[in-house]
Amino acid sequence: MVSQKYYYSLLRSDEIPSWSKLVFVSYSSKDRREVDQLTAHLDLYRSAGTVNYWMDTQMDNQHEWSPQILQEMERANVVIMLLSPSYLGSSYITEKEIPMALEYSATRKKRVYWILLKPCDYQAWPEIAKYPVYPKKEYDPMKGAGVQKAVTEYPNQDRVWAELLQLIFNEDL
Repeated sequence: MVSQKYYYSLLRSDEIPSWSKLVFVSYSSKDRREVDQLTAHLDLYRSAGTVNYWMDTQMDNQHEWSPQILQEMERANVVIMLLSPSYLGSSYITEKEIPMALEYSATRKKRVYWILLKPCDYQAWPEIAKYPVYPKKEYDPMKGAGVQKAVTEYPNQDRVWAELLQLIFNEDL
């Protein structure tokens, strides 16, 4: 007999139960190795049947890719934006996905989480900088202020991903 958890892990985003959260992950394909760490943690929630996620790796090759990405982003309950130099340097992301996420954040239509994946000057984007960016700043006694670290700067990135997803899903589930 197939378990309920296994069954839900196989569903397409349009087939998930109404009580489950659908997460859209926005990232640069150049950051794929780091994104794989996140998806390993998302798989824990998917196997529990509480969360499903969509990424461009799940695209249907029968359709044009841009409309499909934007449709899945629109359908999601939670949007995770993974900030990096490659991400902010992508014209598609900066022209399509970021404006949608900013609109969702401004209207509170969806929960949008801005996560600093790799060190970059996201503050060059004042529209993004006005929202919380995770992981949260840590106090540095040498500087006498909070210091923003990217996920990739932590020695135990699995712990960072686990804590970030707990934060996200404890707010949203």
